[in-house]
Amino acid sequence: MEADNPFGRGPTSIAIREQRPFCCQDFINDPIVSPWKQINVRAGWASSVSLPLRRNDAVIGAFVLYADSANAFDNAIRELLVEMAADISFALENISRELERKRAEAEIERLAFYRSAHPFAKSTPAL
Repeated sequence: MEADNPFGRGPTSIAIREQRPFCCQDFINDPIVSPWKQINVRAGWASSVSLPLRRNDAVIGAFVLYADSANAFDNAIRELLVEMAADISFALENISRELERKRAEAEIERLAFYRSAHPFAKSTPAL
């Protein structure tokens, strides 16, 4: 995703690096996707939209959709996809919070077991 590498200047890299949605409406004529022209033609892709996914305010990846026709992503569709990416990011944040809560709960249980299982630990102040 390095900007000085031609393969790091594509739609998905731009979306991640610049932390914003990026839409490429014409794979045949847009020079930004020229490094992937043969792959795009073989796959039948004509346009794409790349939307950054966030967790805890950091971009961690992208949600990418491809279409078999140019100009497939009008404003209404892009707005809907931006909302979808925000919903996915919200879910990722909730999953992270839940995992962290479970880790903290397990650590509390481990410390409580340690204090109850070791008599010398009872004489030390609780955390």
